[in-house]
Amino acid sequence: IAYAKSKNVAVSISIMDPIGEMIYFERMDGQGKLNTSTAILKSKTALVTRASTHIVMNNVLQGQASEFRAGFFNGEFANKGGLPIIVEDQFLGAIGVGGSNVDEECAQAALEAVVGPQPPLVQNLPRAGRANGG
Repeated sequence: IAYAKSKNVAVSISIMDPIGEMIYFERMDGQGKLNTSTAILKSKTALVTRASTHIVMNNVLQGQASEFRAGFFNGEFANKGGLPIIVEDQFLGAIGVGGSNVDEECAQAALEAVVGPQPPLVQNLPRAGRANGG
């Protein structure tokens, strides 16, 4: 929340334990239903994949996965903003942040404030090119 405030944005935050039970949720003023839903979807995706949701997004952008298949069959949300919570090699759950253009950075800042240094964020990959410029 402090990071979001420093960037003058509002976010919704969802934290789940290792079995998918919501243990924390907060919605800053100005957040609507879509923002709260994406925070939950991101934490669920990070929980299931035990990885950054940014990886799921990059896989879709690179043509390595379809967004429909990831979402419909795997229950994954292909958008950055969800991170696993890992402390001393122990998987503790996942955090999902929705509602702004700095969701992933907010999640990273929260984890660093609570559990210490985190691995670097996943890099943005461009959308895969299409044959014949199309």
